[in-house]
Formats: sequence, structure tokens, C-alpha cells
Amino acid sequence: MRDHPERPDHDGPLEQNPLQPARRGVRIWIYVIAALVVIAVIAFALVRLATAGQNTPGPSSLGAMLQLAGAARALI
Repeated sequence: MRDHPERPDHDGPLEQNPLQPARRGVRIWIYVIAALVVIAVIAFALVRLATAGQNTPGPSSLGAMLQLAGAARALI
């Protein structure tokens, strides 16, 4: 089949030279992972800023549970 010019024995520009690593694909993946890390850090910072000052003890805190247990003991 090598004698037929309409059917070359290579894939054209998509053929990968085994002596050269596929650097373009690796570089793209590095950029994608770096972008995801940056987005995650920004989202974490925004959530921390949005919830700043809301760390007041709620009904599920240990102090409230001890008060509830003390009130139940006083009723018994």
C-alpha cells in the first residue's frame, strides 16, 4: 500500500514522533489543573468572607447541651 499516493503510510501532522514527548497536551493539562486550583482557592476565600462573624454558638454547641442537660436534671 505504500505505492499508492492517496493512502500514505503516516497520519500526517497528527503523527507523534516517539523521540519527542507530547509536550503540548501535558502543558494544557497543567494549565487546566492550575486554573481549577485557583478557582477553588478563590471560592474558599469567598465562603470564608461570607461566613465571617457567624461563629456564634448555636443550639448544637456543647455549652447549650450542658445547659439543657442541667435543666432536664432539675426537672427530674
